[in-house]
Amino acid sequence: MTAVVRRVIRMGIVEILAGCGSRRHRGRSATLRWCDLFGCVNDNGGKRGRLVKGGPMVRIASAWIVLAGFAVAQAQVNVQPGLSGRGARAPQAELEAPPLKDEDYCTVEGVVVDARTQAPIRKAAVVLVGVGEANRGGAGGISDASGRFVIGRVPPGRYQISLQRNGYASNSGRAGAAGNPASLTLSPGEHLKGLVLRMTPAAVISGRVVDEDGEPVAWARVTAMQYRYLRGKRQLVPAGGATTDDRGEYRIFGLAPGRYWVSAAWTDREMGLRPLVRARTPDRIAYPDIYYPGALEPEQAAPVPVRAGEERGGIDFRLWPAQAVTLSGRLVQPGSERTVRGVMMMIAPRTRLDFVGPVSRRFAQVDPSTGRFTLTNVRPGSHVLTAVYRDGENTLYARQEIEVGASDIEGIELVLAPGITVQGRVEIDKGGADLVKLDEMRVLLQAEDQEAPFFGMSDGRVKADGSFELRNLSPGRYTIRLARLPEGSYLKSARLGDQEVLASGLMLTSSGGFLTLMVSPFGGQVDGTVLDAEKKPAAGATVVLVPEENKRHREDLFFQQTTDQNGRFSFRGVPPGDYQVFAWDKVEPGAWRDPAFLERYEEDGVKLSVKGRSQELAELKLLRTEETDL
Repeated sequence: MTAVVRRVIRMGIVEILAGCGSRRHRGRSATLRWCDLFGCVNDNGGKRGRLVKGGPMVRIASAWIVLAGFAVAQAQVNVQPGLSGRGARAPQAELEAPPLKDEDYCTVEGVVVDARTQAPIRKAAVVLVGVGEANRGGAGGISDASGRFVIGRVPPGRYQISLQRNGYASNSGRAGAAGNPASLTLSPGEHLKGLVLRMTPAAVISGRVVDEDGEPVAWARVTAMQYRYLRGKRQLVPAGGATTDDRGEYRIFGLAPGRYWVSAAWTDREMGLRPLVRARTPDRIAYPDIYYPGALEPEQAAPVPVRAGEERGGIDFRLWPAQAVTLSGRLVQPGSERTVRGVMMMIAPRTRLDFVGPVSRRFAQVDPSTGRFTLTNVRPGSHVLTAVYRDGENTLYARQEIEVGASDIEGIELVLAPGITVQGRVEIDKGGADLVKLDEMRVLLQAEDQEAPFFGMSDGRVKADGSFELRNLSPGRYTIRLARLPEGSYLKSARLGDQEVLASGLMLTSSGGFLTLMVSPFGGQVDGTVLDAEKKPAAGATVVLVPEENKRHREDLFFQQTTDQNGRFSFRGVPPGDYQVFAWDKVEPGAWRDPAFLERYEEDGVKLSVKGRSQELAELKLLRTEETDL
């Protein structure tokens, strides 16, 4: 669910809620949305629709959005009790609970104000997004001229709060942003009043891009990025972007206060629209991506700090040409004479494959009649060519590492190979069969390989007898997840044949195998409250449950949640073991996966020993992060 929430918020949550009504996407807007990229999931059976069709530019844009949004979604696997990787669902008895009575619905009333001036903000969208598989609903309202809003008929449960308003930074995905509670817990029939939500004026970064002669560069892509922890690594992730106009000028708006690393990249305006990508210049030069104030690598770049409401101008770039070559070849589909229409193909520096920013990858087109491709203006170095081709229900993959020198390379052959199929079965731990409904689950395999975001996530629905099938997998290592588990359950083990692979990851080569997943409905529970320095409940704090040191390589054993309006948190479905629990006022998402970061706060964590079916209680003090940690 959280993966859905984060992507929905990134694409404009108000527009989404007003959008898909399932029948041909009622209320459809011109913006690419969830339904466009990932298929429509409607209320009539929840079946996935077809992936959006369109020209090469649509597919390229979709791929980039998937790449950025998907990588960010990876940053936090266990964000709420039973979410995302655990996808909690209430026990079967709760699943069959009767419909809510009118008196069970809740009301939320409050005011939206400017965080700096405390002045009321009108026309702010306040959206409540249900948390957990047992609460997939949502509700929202718009503030009036006095900043007040009323949201009625809200089902009881836990919700994340999203605030959107032009000229202000969105709080989406930022726990406790501007001192707000990031979530709410509503009891049946509760009428919550007096909620004060603060919005921070957005910052702007602007400047100009010119070439080596001082001429303006139009259509250059400028990206503002921030460091986030993804897949356990601290990486630059896009936070905003803009394209230069005919004067070479750009303006990136809607930024939250903070430090940004800004890059500029030359782009061909006609990229994706030509039958074949052709050389831009006859003298074989390329304009490498550049990072402010003039570095060729992000590690050498300097941050651009911005304050709330600040317009930071003068962040200028000069693009310099560098030696480049052309790569050409063809895609081969063994045993088939069919044309290869709709192939997605990219090239990326091998050392930068794990970089999430849009400047590290370039997409190419493939001539559908011949399978031939041409990549121009490629800089020397180590690169990886990858391609994916969907042929009906089957997906073919190709991958080849290539060393680029000072000369053109011709005759490259990328051989498309069929995806791998993995069959398996979900089993229930002894004594728990009556607590689990197998056909509610989905098996998710998340590729750990660096180019994985290009290919996405594979998932398979579990049948009533526990069997499942995962198709069209590319070779590589995968992390195993189960979505829509009953609340309080966890994935206990995963075996490929006789080999345990839950902790080490599932490694697929040229063949699949039989995967057996063991689910235990007897996970532990950790509840508690976070108190600030004045012993008052701290709303919007980030609470993280961290496993013992020798298990910290396992992402599935980390749990994260933000405290509700009463400073409370609750983790369910926690595998038995030893943990520490921390609460921070503000922290980069995923920073707790960094051993150096955790070491600074090791003595401040509360130690817990979680057993099956146990409930552990903890009262936490709010930790203030150092400025160097942000």
